[in-house]
Amino acid sequence: MGGNFRASFEAASKELTAKMEQWRDGIHAQVVSEMEDIAEGGAWEMQRIAESSVTPTGMKRAEMRGGHPGRIDSGNMVDAIEHRVEIHDTTIEAIWGWFSPDEYFLEQEHGTARIEAMESVQQSLDISEQDLIAKLDGLI
Repeated sequence: MGGNFRASFEAASKELTAKMEQWRDGIHAQVVSEMEDIAEGGAWEMQRIAESSVTPTGMKRAEMRGGHPGRIDSGNMVDAIEHRVEIHDTTIEAIWGWFSPDEYFLEQEHGTARIEAMESVQQSLDISEQDLIAKLDGLI
């Protein structure tokens, strides 16, 4: 009797293993999709922060030429913000920002003696972290 139970359990075990692998792959695909949304949203937040960041130089430029008093003049800094998802063996990364930043972008981001730091990367990360927690709670 013990042999029959064991034989039927092993047969069922293969089916369970296949089902668990399907479930794992489905969850993985959902998480990758959510991370793609997070990366895109993080990049969007970074752009929004840069566009809404008012500076003294921007205010002078807006007074002289019109337009927005923020950090945007040519749009190159905002347009250079990119995003992607990287899948590794044990992690999935949502990445956004300037992948090949000009020195000017870094000065705007981190600040200098004359330029107040924008900190769009950290601010967008804080917002995106809360979004990811909410999305993952929805998967559980």
